[in-house]
Amino acid sequence: MPEVFAYHFLPPGLRRQIISITNDCFPNESIYVTYEKIYPVKLFRNILIREYGKPDLGYSHEVNKDFTKFILGEGDVERVLNAIELIFKYVNTESREENLYIQTHANIRPDAAIEELNTRFKEHGVGYQFVSNEIIRMDLTYAHAEITLPTLSILADPVFAGANDEYLTAHEHYRHGRHKECLNECLKAFESTIKIILIQKQWPFDPNRDTLNKLVGICFEQNLIPDYLQTQFSSLRSVLESGVNTIRNRNGGHGQGSQPQSVSGEMARYALNLTGSNIIFLTELSGKHQSG
Repeated sequence: MPEVFAYHFLPPGLRRQIISITNDCFPNESIYVTYEKIYPVKLFRNILIREYGKPDLGYSHEVNKDFTKFILGEGDVERVLNAIELIFKYVNTESREENLYIQTHANIRPDAAIEELNTRFKEHGVGYQFVSNEIIRMDLTYAHAEITLPTLSILADPVFAGANDEYLTAHEHYRHGRHKECLNECLKAFESTIKIILIQKQWPFDPNRDTLNKLVGICFEQNLIPDYLQTQFSSLRSVLESGVNTIRNRNGGHGQGSQPQSVSGEMARYALNLTGSNIIFLTELSGKHQSG
């Protein structure tokens, strides 16, 4: 089963980008902000060498070069992530003091630095984010564990090859900030899944003309969703018919007119999760997948 994120490899380009963000946060590394504070890079290096029980990080006897080359060249991903976490914990706490920000002549504000870090992780397909002062794995978040991974498990069945390709492409677009394209692929993945279910059930439909609303209607007409569930989820049909479809139509599926439309990352992420939830729900009801 393919994954949408990697966890055991930090690309060289990503490492260099993180160094650039760090340099923008601490452009004048030799400054002493107050008499009791040593400058950040030396602080980070000292914490790491104490943790690892070494005289240095093994890359240079010069403090700045040792730390920088450690992030660029260290093969142990967990150790590099520890260093990144140290940097951004400092950025998220000490650097928020206005006088510290001014005195160090930083080129970037803490929130902007953290946002860029998380964007760079996502662009490189690396499954980590800096959240609540920690580097966390995306597969440990609820949505990833309960929606993304189960959806990928379902779509790994060769019968869903087309939908699988579209869902993975939606994630690819999301990682690179192509949010309109992400919405389009979400809709295609959902439509493909329903069509595959209808084909497997031998329920007639027009593969070239039937819209998403028509496909969902067939699922209800054929009692794929039992009567008792239709009653219990009185708004379910509206959600299935209009959820991903409406998001896509309003944000990425039609001409923009005179004003360019902007699709936020939050909207794209919501569409990904909604698509996955709907795929899980319908495939479980169809018998193509049974939840554990």
